[in-house]
Amino acid sequence: MGEFTYHPIYKEVEKKNTVICGVNHVTDPDEDKNERKKFFECIAECDHLLFETNGRAGNTSLRNYESLAFSINRKNSRFLEKGFNPPEIYSMYGVPEKIALFYETMTATMFALHQNQRADVNTIISYYHSVYLLDRQQTNKLNQQWGNFIEFCNRTGNVNAVSQIGILFDNFSRGVRDYEIIGPTAQTLIRELDGRKGIVIGSLHLNFLYDYLMGREMSAPRSWTHAISESPLETQTTIRELESVI
Repeated sequence: MGEFTYHPIYKEVEKKNTVICGVNHVTDPDEDKNERKKFFECIAECDHLLFETNGRAGNTSLRNYESLAFSINRKNSRFLEKGFNPPEIYSMYGVPEKIALFYETMTATMFALHQNQRADVNTIISYYHSVYLLDRQQTNKLNQQWGNFIEFCNRTGNVNAVSQIGILFDNFSRGVRDYEIIGPTAQTLIRELDGRKGIVIGSLHLNFLYDYLMGREMSAPRSWTHAISESPLETQTTIRELESVI
């Protein structure tokens, strides 16, 4: 896991002519002009930029370091998770296939709340509908799952245990995305692209990606069942109850 930081942190992968910029997804670059200048100069030196996710940096409504970098060199920007379907990959690690996409949208909702944005579930579902090309049946199923989830929360009233599920899945999914998607895709693109490369990524991915690009042996992520087994008993119970009704 990387370091959670308010300002960007930088790691140079010298043999690959690549710099990794670990950022906080919610930091407004204009809040610190010196940090903004340092970041701008770093990105301006890059011939190609690689971003986490499948296109969030292109959302110009966000004021963060990713959108700033994208505005500097959008022509030569690529997204490390473009074309992948993370929920399908989560199911390889034991997440029930019927609930994997729900957990993904649940994490996205928590991210929106963390940014102090309005966590509009319909907007989030619409986003995933377009990203994963969901058909009407899949979209209706996701809407039904959210209805079941809201009913479950109202019935149990245990907000803390439910929020712990979101945190647990966020940590689990980050490890899977790093190992199965972000690391391998970054490695491939770096080999294919000429010139200097800049990777703008959430700071919690930074250390894994650096070690991966340095050729160090990386351990496969633990399964969802393993992740659950190491969580508090209350969280384990809530997950079993939630997955039975979703």
